[in-house]
Parts: sequence; C-alpha cells; structure tokens
Amino acid sequence: MTSNRPKPPFFKYLQAEHALTAIESKRIKVATIDDLNDLFDLRPVFISESGRNKTLADELMRDWRKMFAAKYGMICMSCNKEDPALWAHYSTFHTGIVIEFSDIPNEEFFEVKYENNPVRINIDDYVVESFDNIFKQAITTKFKSWTYESEVRCFVDLDQCILVGGLYFWEFPSNVIRSLILGVKCRLDDQYMHRLLPQNNLLNVRVYRGTESRDKFTIEIKEILREGKERLVMLEKGPST
Repeated sequence: MTSNRPKPPFFKYLQAEHALTAIESKRIKVATIDDLNDLFDLRPVFISESGRNKTLADELMRDWRKMFAAKYGMICMSCNKEDPALWAHYSTFHTGIVIEFSDIPNEEFFEVKYENNPVRINIDDYVVESFDNIFKQAITTKFKSWTYESEVRCFVDLDQCILVGGLYFWEFPSNVIRSLILGVKCRLDDQYMHRLLPQNNLLNVRVYRGTESRDKFTIEIKEILREGKERLVMLEKGPST
C-alpha cells in the first residue's frame, strides 16, 4: 500500500504538561484500542457472501477488535498544524503544545482515509495477499466526520513498549523532534522553552507560537527567537489527505 504512506513532518497535539514530559523522557503515550475516542475505529465489517462461513464472520465481528487490542496500540499524529479544531480538541483548548516530528526511523506510519462506510471484508475470498491489503485498509479507515484530523497512525506491538503506571509509552530518538509549537493560550514562558531544549539534548529544535489569523479560520505560526523577537514563518504545508 505505497499510496497510503505519508511523508513527515507529523504533528503530535498534547497537553502542555504531557508535552514537557515527552520532551524530558523522549517518550509519548501509546493509545490503546479500547481507549480510542471513535467507537467505530478498527471495526471492519466481516461477511460471508456465500453463507458458508457465516459463523466465522459473526465470530470475527464479535472478537476481532478485542484480539487486535490485546496485541497492538497506536501512535496517532496529524499532518495539519494550523486547524483550530485540532488545537481545541487535542491540545486542551489551545493551551497545549504541538511537537513536530521529522522522519521517524523504524516505524511505519499510514495515512488515514475517510469514508462514509466501513471496509467490508468477505472472508469467502480469503487470499493471503489480497486479505493483507484489505486488512490495512480496514485499520486505516474512519468515518468522514473525522476528516479534519488529517491523521497518520502507526501500530506498535504493546510488548515492545515501555509500561509505566499501567500506561504504554513509545520511545523516540531526540533527533526526530524538529520543532515545538505553543498554543495561542499556552501559559509557558517562551524563553523557558528555549532554556529547556538544550538541557534535554534538543539543540536544533525551533520554538513557535500559534496566533489567531485576522482574516482566516486558521492558526498562524510565529517563530520565537531566543532574543524574544518574533517573525511570521510560513512553514511548509504538510501532506494533503
């Protein structure tokens, strides 16, 4: 599914305190399947058009998501850093921080596609090669109302994650963070962020702050220089979905 492989940068929306923890620990929380905010996520429709495998199809409809959730978690990010709805929903009403990630080695991210109906899998036609392709579509398809998220996602084996206090975390190398974007209402001091970065071996990371556009429904991004000056930076747009 090469057409479903997005290119970085990817943007992780976080509460401010969670972003600071991520910066210091080089970890972000892995979403477990049971805690996803979309009840229909990862729910393909299994059918047996001939009726020969109806019992198996019914069992898969009932149990497949549970089996998948027992083994895998998800790292969810966005290709969009300027949508005010994303900032409101996933960064605590614009008070949080977005971490911009560059190329992430050893992890396979997929672009989410948004449709009116879930993927249907006819298990009568089970062929390993074709089923694998359909399966990948099934785990990267969401309802169209979620389009604004411009989501990319990576599935990780929970056994390979770090377990802390009952939560799963994914470790990342420090060189994959490209920038930090503070929300419009983020209360953290701009220069504090510049002091924090070298203390955590993040020497080439830029710091930005979001600001409300005067004439568009968008969040504009201003770079925060170490001297405290700001200049409007038109960052390269993320990949379209």
